[in-house]
Amino acid sequence: MAADQEIANQFSFLETERGFRCIHRSHDPAHFGNAIVEYVSANLRIRIVKDRGQFWCEFARSRGVTEWFDEDVVLRALGDDATSDALIAQQGSSLHEVARTTRESLERVSELFSDGNYSRSVARFQELQRQRAVDVLSRLSHEDNA
Repeated sequence: MAADQEIANQFSFLETERGFRCIHRSHDPAHFGNAIVEYVSANLRIRIVKDRGQFWCEFARSRGVTEWFDEDVVLRALGDDATSDALIAQQGSSLHEVARTTRESLERVSELFSDGNYSRSVARFQELQRQRAVDVLSRLSHEDNA
């Protein structure tokens, strides 16, 4: 089964239960079977990517700003570090787990992207992205010095 179809199957709940519509699907068998499937609702866009065998989910507002935030940052903004850590530990290997996590957190994620919360959410997302970069650079620095 092509990766875009596999993604569409796992994320079908977005269309059947949550009122999203699919606005983009692509699959590139010549490049590791990479795929992208994108959905949109009134205030949220969701993009699921398969890149070299790993599955990732990203979120953005459906109108205006097109800055995307990965599931790790969004889950951490929700205070759900344990779920984010579990997905990272799997290294994107389980599309089923990415879909399950998205399904379980979707209502809270949508709230982060709502008109009344978006500017505060973006500030928190950016803060978490900066902290992640600092953490990675710190780990690399310690590895180099070991």
